[in-house]
Amino acid sequence: EMDSPFRKPGPGMILQAADEFDVDLDKSVLVGDRESDMQAALNAGVGCRLLYRPVQYSEVSAPTVAHATITRLVDLERFLL
Repeated sequence: EMDSPFRKPGPGMILQAADEFDVDLDKSVLVGDRESDMQAALNAGVGCRLLYRPVQYSEVSAPTVAHATITRLVDLERFLL
C-alpha cells in the first residue's frame, strides 16, 4: 500500500526494529544510500544520519537531512566511537 508507514520515508520499519530489538534510536547511527533513508531516519528520531555516496557518486550534491555524507564505509568508524 502506498500510504503504509513501512514505506520510506515513513519510519515504520525503523520503529518496528527499534521496538523488537530494544534500540535507543536517539543514540543510534543509520547509514543509507538514498535521501528517503535519511528522511525515514529523521522521522524515526535516529540520532545520527549518514548518507553513503561512493566516490563515483560523490559529486552529486542535493539537499539532504543527513548529518554527514561519507564516500567510503571505512569513514563510518569515526561516527561510531
